[in-house]
Amino acid sequence: MGTSEKENSGFDDLLEHGEEYLKTKQELSKLLALEKGSSIIAKALSSIIVFAFLLLFFVFASVALCWFIAEYSGKTSTGFLAVAGMYLFVAVILYINRRKWLETPFINGFIKNYFESKTHE
Repeated sequence: MGTSEKENSGFDDLLEHGEEYLKTKQELSKLLALEKGSSIIAKALSSIIVFAFLLLFFVFASVALCWFIAEYSGKTSTGFLAVAGMYLFVAVILYINRRKWLETPFINGFIKNYFESKTHE
């Protein structure tokens, strides 16, 4: 084997290893994207399930409170109006404080999750 053949063989090996590296890198990128997508979907679904059960709890607790107030006051409409008024009051308070109580914590949570996912890469 001459010097030229050794150089060609080394170059061929380098090309072969480069191709393998690129294929491996591409496969790794696909797997990382799949992991991130799966993680996002799993978090979203678990949050939706928890939210659904909390919503059911609040609906039934609200109806129970309505009937309790209705029995106490003697008028069904009074119970339902009292609970509706309570929800309106809470909604107004949340609206007034939405930046401090809702928007800022959500933004901070998203940023924290983003940087936590970046550190795992």
